[in-house]
Amino acid sequence: MYKRSILLMLFVCIAFLIISKIKNKDPDFSIHLKVILLSLVPIVPWMLIGKFFSWRNYNIIWSNFQLFNGKVFSYFLNIPLDISWLLFFLFLFSVVFILVARRNVLSFYFGMLFVAYYFFLALDIAYISPRLAMAFYPTIAVYLALFLYSIIDKIRWKHSFKLFFFVLTAYLIAISTVPSLHTEFQSANEFRKLQDFPTDKAMKWVKDNVKGNEKILTLRIMADLFYRDKYGIDKNKIIAFWYDLDKVSTPEKLKAFYKRNKISYIMFPAPEYLKSDNLKILTYLKENSDEEFLQVQKFNLDKNYIYVYKLKEIL
Repeated sequence: MYKRSILLMLFVCIAFLIISKIKNKDPDFSIHLKVILLSLVPIVPWMLIGKFFSWRNYNIIWSNFQLFNGKVFSYFLNIPLDISWLLFFLFLFSVVFILVARRNVLSFYFGMLFVAYYFFLALDIAYISPRLAMAFYPTIAVYLALFLYSIIDKIRWKHSFKLFFFVLTAYLIAISTVPSLHTEFQSANEFRKLQDFPTDKAMKWVKDNVKGNEKILTLRIMADLFYRDKYGIDKNKIIAFWYDLDKVSTPEKLKAFYKRNKISYIMFPAPEYLKSDNLKILTYLKENSDEEFLQVQKFNLDKNYIYVYKLKEIL
């Protein structure tokens, strides 16, 4: 995932250079291109090594383009959860301002950067995450700076910059530290996944109860491999799927998979935020309408549940 983010940045920079050369006849195009390509020297070894240790690959979900129902259309409305609604609306005003009155090389480059990363993240299988949304921050910061500076410049009061700087700084500190103001950020999906998920207890159960030659299949269990290593659980006992559930995405595929791999247990989550077309197999497991599984354990933390089923076929 992160290797592809780096590559995307390189493509954006190269595309920007090509457009600038076509539009402005940039005489230093070859020099700038060589500088960008030179940055690959420290990146390529990391990418080659990371290929063997990557925990998942980038995965495009074309259904995210569904009109008014896909993530491409709804992802934008989650930006306020990272920067607050006030800054979000100021950012929208800044976009309009730049399109109308401040179109230049700087705004064009950062506009390209925002659009490229927006579609890169919105098309991926992953859920909305504040750490991934940080790719938007450079564009938001630059656009807000251009917009606010234009307002300050028109006020023409010698202390206007100091006033804006003080108000904005105080606001950012307040929404980051005052509990009543930053509650909305702590309740976002990423924080719920990290803070309110009983993986520790669930994996401790695996250590104590999955015996002998038994195997457990884990589906979308946050940090399961971390706790596997923490508790010294045999790696051969756990088959883990995180984002990509294609091999077990239907009841038929799941049944074939657990028979082929001699699975004894299935562990899966049922928190409120896991609602997506590519996670229907979790709903199927939760309902257990065919009664092919026996629930042997259930863990709860802040209404985020982890279930452990045992296959009735092997009882």
